[in-house]
Amino acid sequence: MAIPRPAPTGDLDPALTGALDGFAAHLGRERGLSRHTVRAYVGDVTSLLRYAGRRRVRTLVDIDLDLLRGWLADMDHSSGAAASSLVRRLLT
Repeated sequence: MAIPRPAPTGDLDPALTGALDGFAAHLGRERGLSRHTVRAYVGDVTSLLRYAGRRRVRTLVDIDLDLLRGWLADMDHSSGAAASSLVRRLLT
C-alpha cells in the first residue's frame, strides 16, 4: 500500500518525515487499516508535527501533554473541526 499523505511534508524535519512514513506503514501493513483510515491518521499526525514545528519542537520526545492540548485547542477554535475529528485525534 502506498503511504497516503494529505499534503506535502517538505516543511517537516527529515527525521520526522521518516517517523511519519513508518507510522503510516505500520497502520496499513501491520494493522491492516483501510487506506482512508491511514490517510486520516497520517493527516492528524502531520498536523500535530507542523504545530509542534511552529513552536520550535524538533523531536518526537519533546512533544508533551501541554503541546497536545494546545494543538487540540487550536484545531477546535481555528478550524471548526467536528467533534468526531477531535475525538479521533485524541485517540490516535
